[in-house]
Amino acid sequence: MKSIKIILLCVMTNLIYGQTNYKIGDTLNVLSFSGLILRNSPTVNGLKIDKLEFGDKVVIHEIFKDIDTIELRVGNWVSVSMEKKSGYVFDGFLSTLNKPQSAELEEGDLMGYMERINSKTANNYCSVEFEYPSDSDKKGGPATVTKLSENIIYMFHIDYECRTHQYIFSDRREAELFCLLDLFYSNMKCCNTNLLESIKAQNLENLKKFTLNRIGGMGFDFHSGLNRKSISYYECN
Repeated sequence: MKSIKIILLCVMTNLIYGQTNYKIGDTLNVLSFSGLILRNSPTVNGLKIDKLEFGDKVVIHEIFKDIDTIELRVGNWVSVSMEKKSGYVFDGFLSTLNKPQSAELEEGDLMGYMERINSKTANNYCSVEFEYPSDSDKKGGPATVTKLSENIIYMFHIDYECRTHQYIFSDRREAELFCLLDLFYSNMKCCNTNLLESIKAQNLENLKKFTLNRIGGMGFDFHSGLNRKSISYYECN
């Protein structure tokens, strides 16, 4: 058990201190099925120049410091370019994460998507398996902690009749994880409920913590703290 604690401490140290995000010159992806409006000024009142589509890539040229909130996403306005287009967009719908594939979205395969975009290599991959402490049949179970990349940790655990796949980030904005929830929750065949309306129905004032339940004992969890954020997919019998 001591060796397990040492490995986890190493992983969590990277998690706490590995603070990174996008910068000028980076290329980000549009993670919104409805697209993203390109405007002539960094404000919602700016005139519409064009509409960027889901999965489009844009280059960041300027980041404005003023914070804005649009559809529960908190972020900044940025100056961007794409091919022969240029203008301003809200970064709450942008991410360094690549867009999920159609099959991944239809099947709600968040785990498959995360494994695909965070390929393991000999230099950044390590994994440890252990048993959760248990004092009854309804607690504990096997668990696995895997370092997918420098700033992403994957944890899988079974607690009684539930299986949870959790991804812990140290380099993501809340809005980026919100985009993933929006894509995987709102656009699956099994779900007719809009993500935004589901969150509002819970009277949540921010995105620090919430759970979205799906049909058949499945759902998504989102947690956000000072130095760590996590998005989880779980199934219960």
